[in-house]
Amino acid sequence: MSNNLIIVGYSGHAYVVIDSAISAGFHLKGYLNPEIAIRNPYYLDYLGTEANIDLTSIGDDVCFFSAIGSNIIRKRVIEVVERNSWRTTNIFHSKSIVSPKAEFESSILIAQGAIVNSLALVRKGTIINSGAIVEHNCEIDQFCHIAPGAVLTGNIKIGSNSFVGAGAVIRQNLIIGNNVIVGAGAVVIHNIPNDQTWAGNPAKRIK
Repeated sequence: MSNNLIIVGYSGHAYVVIDSAISAGFHLKGYLNPEIAIRNPYYLDYLGTEANIDLTSIGDDVCFFSAIGSNIIRKRVIEVVERNSWRTTNIFHSKSIVSPKAEFESSILIAQGAIVNSLALVRKGTIINSGAIVEHNCEIDQFCHIAPGAVLTGNIKIGSNSFVGAGAVIRQNLIIGNNVIVGAGAVVIHNIPNDQTWAGNPAKRIK
């Protein structure tokens, strides 16, 4: 797999992705964005958008990574990358801890200080953000975001497109549905159906 990387999106969450990529030994070739970024703290080259990038000037020995925090937008970008048959990769920060018995699909970020333990399964396009803990036998579906400091105790299932807020804790053996939002600092002790938002300690449905 190539260690040459192009990131898609260049603000906020992208800085976490870039730090993680650099620590993991990737070489940043530049970024794609709807327009040139106002801030360029990593001095990256602007390469255009997904629609007009000229790969002939870059070479095909490169991977693409969607550096976008929003689950919905990140999903759209990854779908564009896949339609173009561009290479994808996972990015695991060198200071993350990942069990060799965990399984991962594609386009996954494991950020600094995050822990993913034995027999966890993390599906495509998911973010395990800084300091988050995913314990044994957890299954996280596509395009989820486990925010900084969140804790998934053992044998939890998280449905697709769901967000677990910073510092939230989910009790073992629970099932969290698709398109769920768990608020920051929530303590979840019950299953959550699809398409709901829960917050508080103990967490309750708020909408």
